[in-house]
Amino acid sequence: MTLSVVVTGASGFIGSALVKRLKNEPDIEVVPVCRSAIDATHICVDDYRNTPKGDVLVHLAEDPDRTRVNLAGEIYRKESGAVLDVLLSKGFSKVIYCSSATVYGDTGNQPYSEESSVEPIDNYDRAKFENESRVLAVEGIVVRFSNVIGPKMSPNNVISDILKQLPGSGPITVRNDRPVRDFIWLDDVIDGLQILITRGGGGTYNIGSGQGTSVRELARMALSITGPGQQSRTIRSMAVSSNPSCNVLDISKMKQMYGWSPTKNVYQCIERLISYT
Repeated sequence: MTLSVVVTGASGFIGSALVKRLKNEPDIEVVPVCRSAIDATHICVDDYRNTPKGDVLVHLAEDPDRTRVNLAGEIYRKESGAVLDVLLSKGFSKVIYCSSATVYGDTGNQPYSEESSVEPIDNYDRAKFENESRVLAVEGIVVRFSNVIGPKMSPNNVISDILKQLPGSGPITVRNDRPVRDFIWLDDVIDGLQILITRGGGGTYNIGSGQGTSVRELARMALSITGPGQQSRTIRSMAVSSNPSCNVLDISKMKQMYGWSPTKNVYQCIERLISYT
């Protein structure tokens, strides 16, 4: 029996990779939905409320730009919630809502499990958490991603900021060298999503590496991988001081329930990214 999987935000970083993977699965008919014309295989809509029905919905069609979402304020939260309400009313057998690890906040000193308290710090996080609640209320699946990295990722993140300065001379400049974050390779995320599409039951799932790396450590790794002459460069933080900031995911639930685990650590991820540039 063929499973019809509708992917909103199909032209985005994660969405396009998921569509590419699912197209190679003989028992899956993927329905890519986006707001910009890609090719004849994609359905272009002006409003995601017009998304066609299928068996499974993977909802990736939310603005990934945190700054833009925060500037939009309550208007964005109401609109994203209204769109999701319409999608949920279409009667998909399974709904997978793609959320963010940032809903946990960044004040913990241990990896966050799915049972950890949620501490939204801004409009972006509040919108995510409100939409999570909508999906869980209908026994859907919520996936909280850590920082997803890979080719064609956003140019506006800490790793992109570092890679833009390689190779080079003088200090590597970062916004803040202290925060500790969890970084996961794109293909590992797609592996996890594919499992949840075909086997996943309702509830919340973390998908990350389970390992924390500080921004300073990231820069040091990148310098060592880039080659001779780079290791001696210093790292300059634009933030003179800051409070501790840590956001790392506990991924034991995905490991225990589905046998999923990441295949690359952060050092290997940076190696791959540098090889692409």
